Amino acid sequence: MGLTHSLVKHYSSIDYRIGDGFYHLAGDSDFRNKTIKEYPNTILTEYLNKTNQCKDYNTLLNLIKNKSFNLPSNCPFSNNYIIIHLRIGDVMESLSSDIFEKKAYRDQDTNNPRLPVSDFHYIATKYIVPLDWYSNLLPHFKNRNILIMAASHMKLRHYNNSNKYIQGVKNRLSKNGNIVFTMLGGHPDNDLLSIKNCTEFIRGSGNYSKLLSELSVKLGKKTNCHPKVKEYWP
Repeated sequence: MGLTHSLVKHYSSIDYRIGDGFYHLAGDSDFRNKTIKEYPNTILTEYLNKTNQCKDYNTLLNLIKNKSFNLPSNCPFSNNYIIIHLRIGDVMESLSSDIFEKKAYRDQDTNNPRLPVSDFHYIATKYIVPLDWYSNLLPHFKNRNILIMAASHMKLRHYNNSNKYIQGVKNRLSKNGNIVFTMLGGHPDNDLLSIKNCTEFIRGSGNYSKLLSELSVKLGKKTNCHPKVKEYWP
């Protein structure tokens, strides 16, 4: 299963990070110059060419207003869908399968003893939403179209934990007459544009998912997330 998104390069001075760029790095000249050089014709580069301000929602919304993205031709629906966005990749593959499974299946966190308690990454498993949380969404999801969306922003040797996690979410939601389709390893700009035709956005961890959720709200969509996600990425 291909999970690396289509903008990932084998050799690059910088990753394509639209969430971090929007929230924290738009005014950083090094980040701006490298992003504009490495990723022309992207929404983030358009944004950086328009403004050096972080969190300029109006500029970003104006940029995407006339852009569109059609779901893959093999997707059984084209609109009126719920998006489940999952943060996968490095934050899962850096963990042993045992530590990953403790969090994913039993909601047991593991700390990183090499980091101080004050470090954001001290809780090594904080990016993982326990799978049972998705099971608890089922009473609200009946006969619905559900799009699971996920991609890794870097190329890794394997995606064992990520693949297991995606399948776990899909299995839990493929009930109650729901139609579940996975869109994996897509262009991050296309993933962003896909929110325009959704009815509800279920946010995952990290700044990219936070950005998609906030844009969804501004576009009049319903949103939801695990309480810890909102705590860690307010």
